Amino acid sequence: MTKNLPLLKATLTQILRHPETHNQDFFGLRVPGCGTAHCAAGWAVHLTDGPDVFVWHKSLATRTRGREVAMMVTTIDGPVLVWQRAASLLGLNQDEAEQLFFGSTNEEAVAYLHELIRSAEETEPSSTQPERENAHV
Repeated sequence: MTKNLPLLKATLTQILRHPETHNQDFFGLRVPGCGTAHCAAGWAVHLTDGPDVFVWHKSLATRTRGREVAMMVTTIDGPVLVWQRAASLLGLNQDEAEQLFFGSTNEEAVAYLHELIRSAEETEPSSTQPERENAHV
């Protein structure tokens, strides 16, 4: 699967420039009067599809009571889990999505985004080197 390098970079940039809006514990977390935070998956979706695609629900959990959380987004094809939409947008396979979206701390997610970007840059054809047709080695 081809990585979406511009979106990987935009997601990382959003997180680094606004760390207060990054929370790997939630795909989306909206606190009245305080704003919205997303994990890497939530930011990838937000940056691509906008803020209005998230399906918000009042949280009943003790640690998030009074806040709204999002697990789903709406698409033309109907509701989709945030992480599935993000994986598709970013060009991540199942293993990469699981490593980035589940069980990672904020710091681990940032480090893994850097790793995904480095890897994508290494495999992306260089625009500075002309392709040679019928090259013989």
